[in-house]
Amino acid sequence: MRRGGGSLGARSAALVAALVAALLLLLAPVPAAAQQPVPPDPIGQQEPEPPPCQGQLTAAEATKQKIDAHNARPHQFVVPRQAAALQAYDAEAAALNAEQQTTLTALRSCLLQLQNRLAIRNELHPQVTGAPPPLTISSTRRDAIRKGRDGLPAGWPPVNVSKRPAVPRGTPARPLYDAIRQGNPKINPDVDAVLQGRSRPQVGDPDPSRPGRQIQARSNGNAAVSADHIITIARLMYTAEFIRLRPDDMWAVATAASNLQWIASDVNSMKGSGSMSVVAGIDPKWRADQVALEKRTLAALIDIMKRIHDTYGEG
Repeated sequence: MRRGGGSLGARSAALVAALVAALLLLLAPVPAAAQQPVPPDPIGQQEPEPPPCQGQLTAAEATKQKIDAHNARPHQFVVPRQAAALQAYDAEAAALNAEQQTTLTALRSCLLQLQNRLAIRNELHPQVTGAPPPLTISSTRRDAIRKGRDGLPAGWPPVNVSKRPAVPRGTPARPLYDAIRQGNPKINPDVDAVLQGRSRPQVGDPDPSRPGRQIQARSNGNAAVSADHIITIARLMYTAEFIRLRPDDMWAVATAASNLQWIASDVNSMKGSGSMSVVAGIDPKWRADQVALEKRTLAALIDIMKRIHDTYGEG
């Protein structure tokens, strides 16, 4: 009597191929028209990152190769004379089925995490034409952020936050602030970039913060405007969700293009590390609009940070 052993069908190859296709789709670049050169981190040298899900993909492909080799061997057995060989073949098939389930589950999980991370990245850095790209982080900055965060005093951040939050020099929180603030934002005020759906204002454009006034010129003739953190780095320093992030995620949130806007440079200086609500000499309606923008932006950033915690845990 002849019996066929437990060969494994095309399901493994199809699943691996589908998951690889999903990975490539997630990693598809933004259309060229929407890209700008990614500036290097001014602190240290950026190190190349390994391809995402590479370990899980390699494991899944290795399992597929084992399955292909299993199926390629003769799998017709004469029983009872070859009963032992049949049993061994079927046992190997069962083991490979279990291994396939494990490796594909791990690959699916990694792809889901990657999908979540890319969704978060696109919220922090809107993928629109002219928008600035995410800033890279070097190992030097990563270490400085980790060291600064580990040096925070117990109970940080304080519960009460003023409208002009500050991180004074010489205080325990200052090293973390400096590690995050240096070179941030890295947007050349003389180069156009789309922030909050608006291109960089030009000399002579109306200044919305002070109706009747126009955007002035710098000494080089370009518009005197600055890329302003809607929620300042100092304010983030007093946000519990921010402090609990991993260094790379802290940097991603602190450099988010969704938290930047163009404003007149002198107004940006008056705002400092605080809220626009305390800035004098600006239009009351524009101030109210800015305060509403601050509330929306802070709520959105906190929601993103909570989702980062849920996906990757705390730092």
